[in-house]
Amino acid sequence: MTSTTPLTKFLQSYTTIATISPLTNNILASLLTVLYVKLVLEIGAFILYKLQKPELSRKFIHVCAASWIVFWPLFDTTHWSWRLNVLVPVAMFFKLLYKGAILRDPNDAETMSMSRSSNPTELLYGPLHFTMLMTWVGLYRFMSYQGIVIMSSMIGDGIAPLAASCVQNSHTYRIRPLGGIKSWEGSVGVCIGTVFAIYTFSYALGMEVLRSGDIVMFGVLASLVEAASPGRFDNLSLTFLMDFSFEKIVNLV
Repeated sequence: MTSTTPLTKFLQSYTTIATISPLTNNILASLLTVLYVKLVLEIGAFILYKLQKPELSRKFIHVCAASWIVFWPLFDTTHWSWRLNVLVPVAMFFKLLYKGAILRDPNDAETMSMSRSSNPTELLYGPLHFTMLMTWVGLYRFMSYQGIVIMSSMIGDGIAPLAASCVQNSHTYRIRPLGGIKSWEGSVGVCIGTVFAIYTFSYALGMEVLRSGDIVMFGVLASLVEAASPGRFDNLSLTFLMDFSFEKIVNLV
């Protein structure tokens, strides 16, 4: 019997298409992620050129990229091609590598919208690391609570500077020896953003929500890790430590 794929259920509701194969389903789902990221990049460029706010553009792209996991339920795991969910991060990895290490054009639109100072070298750190962690999460933490927690911490990380910018005179601190200068307001933003994203992603993926106490602990942990990490490696630090701590936190009585 032919299985009913996620997109088949949708298409049957609005079209006369009877069914599509798991492979076709996953190809279509991956193409939807491509369209999504293309739209995100276009909006990011609009924010940069029309509003002249590079930090807002960069963090908008960051938060939207982390939200790519909402497409996971569209993939049919009965076929190996569910791994196409990482098509976009893999493609972006090579694109950023090319633009940051070879092209090195500070006037490139995507370079300007994804970097702090239009320096192409910046693409080889935070943005490139982000595509690496997205690929790892998409392959090894697909449709899991660990995947939700990791990507939620990225939402919190993206919100941090925006939260800090809402306060005229933010209060700063530093966790030595590796952490940079952070604001208390930004760290609170990391915590709240992580907690909110865990709830949102859990509902979006149709998964039971974790205990509220555990979710708050993940939020606090994300804010501490983000503050204590070297500036250019916070994405990797968050991925490793949130994943490493997951079982320990959820198994606490």
